Amino acid sequence: MAVVFRLRNSLLNTILFYDIMLGDPGARSLDWVGQRLQQIGPAVELAQWYQRRMGMSVAVRSGGGADWRPAGRLKDTGPVAWKDVAVVVPVLEADSVRVRLAFPADNWRIDRITVAAAYRRPTSVVHPLARVDDSDHRADTTARAAMVAADNRYLETRGGQWFSAEFRPGPGATARRTFFLASQGYYTEWVRNGWLTAPRVTRTFVPSDTALAEAIARWRVTQDTLEARFMATRVPVR
Repeated sequence: MAVVFRLRNSLLNTILFYDIMLGDPGARSLDWVGQRLQQIGPAVELAQWYQRRMGMSVAVRSGGGADWRPAGRLKDTGPVAWKDVAVVVPVLEADSVRVRLAFPADNWRIDRITVAAAYRRPTSVVHPLARVDDSDHRADTTARAAMVAADNRYLETRGGQWFSAEFRPGPGATARRTFFLASQGYYTEWVRNGWLTAPRVTRTFVPSDTALAEAIARWRVTQDTLEARFMATRVPVR
């Protein structure tokens, strides 16, 4: 069966990332992001720690006892918009399915949970990027070459820039078609001036349960005011 969620993150992971990881060390975060995280060891250590501690793990009870079998894991999706996602889980008991969700306290906002006894995995067809137009509506072949495949070439953008991407899936069939937009890349985080002038610690971020506990403690204190300010100051892309 499939367990279907409608959810989004709280701002806990925002506190962890911006305040604990980047804000508290102040100017030291420049070297941490620009140099240390460019090394394989520290980058893998941070990624593995975040994967173990954040997100949501899904387990199913086996045999009617205390044995719980891992069934899936959801990554953090951010606090801005609701996300619908399904996790396929095995049916291990004769008369019921018991599902356990594990995640840091208050890391998720869950709007709805439903189950589906039947599901299918549709056959997908990949349509490559056909054309990219810049903000002046002119074809940008350099941008298309950077985004047409997963490789070492990236299209670098700055605030205020935008472009149009065109795909050509061909004539529509009689049945309804659903399209998913897949992308790959990263962004470089900027360090605020207030962080540089008023650091709270004398070292760069160290992945640990202590850091996560500090993030949870700060989130509990600032939750109401931070959520209200966040929702009131969201800026549209265009």
